[in-house]
Amino acid sequence: FERDAQVAGERFEAVDCPVCGTKEATFFLKTFDRYVFPYEKKYRLEKCRNCGALYVNPRPVLENQDHYYPIDIHNPFLEFEANHQDFFQKLYAFVHPYAISWKRKQLEKIAGVGRILDVECGNGDFLYAMRRHLWEVMGVERIQKYANFAHRTLGLPVLRSIEDLSGATIDYFDAITFWHSFSRFHDPVAVLEKIYGHLKAEGFLFIAIPNTRSLDFYFYREDWAALDIPRRLFHITPAQMQKLVRRTGWKIINQKQIGLDYFYNALLSEKIRMERILPSRFFSRVRYFRGFLVAWLSRIVGITGNGSGMLYILQKRKL
Repeated sequence: FERDAQVAGERFEAVDCPVCGTKEATFFLKTFDRYVFPYEKKYRLEKCRNCGALYVNPRPVLENQDHYYPIDIHNPFLEFEANHQDFFQKLYAFVHPYAISWKRKQLEKIAGVGRILDVECGNGDFLYAMRRHLWEVMGVERIQKYANFAHRTLGLPVLRSIEDLSGATIDYFDAITFWHSFSRFHDPVAVLEKIYGHLKAEGFLFIAIPNTRSLDFYFYREDWAALDIPRRLFHITPAQMQKLVRRTGWKIINQKQIGLDYFYNALLSEKIRMERILPSRFFSRVRYFRGFLVAWLSRIVGITGNGSGMLYILQKRKL
């Protein structure tokens, strides 16, 4: 797998650590795109020798990002569809409204109600719910088909890039959110710097991101659904998030575990592992039982501060 190679229409580039910029890294593991069958371990995760962050290297170039969101296998519109294909999709559709409600409550606890920018807003379902609760909303979505759905179907104002944010939104938003989308950016430091001026001085930045120090990651490793490679390009722990934030003008004022992520990540990881190793209807009940067990154990261990998914709440540092 050569760097800067072109394989089946894909193009890759060699990179330094996106968290600290260090060039030195060691091989960590090889994994696969969970939406592409048969599973082929062709993506390389490296571990930074300086900060310990994990990142895809070589990684897909920015221009090819749409390639990894084929609608026939990566469907972000399940909650809008009447027919769902399997147990996991039905479970997702059932739980999804509660997940959105949880997100809204986290914001309103500390930010009240105001103006919100959701970066990588997907199909817009979160912003649609926020607008119903009197928030003034705006989204950013790089994938064309998702942006079209959010704008044309749900009537939401959606930009295609954070670079499209104008001077009219300087010191404008009360909250900016990244719901498991932050690690999809090629340059996280540049993203934090770009959005800095668009948040009010007393506003809040919310970043939800998977945590590779969680027990379920150690159990599933390359089968861990939250790796989501090649869409997610790097993975960081709470300690590494602190290092990343210190490179910019932000500070973390609070962090908390995302309870539903334990079960989503463990159950989907179990499904991936069984399909990859031993597909069988007989084992389907066993795999979900084991997934629930891993999720509960991970949640217990997560009391130490290492949840399967972490929500970081940031503010601007006062100079």
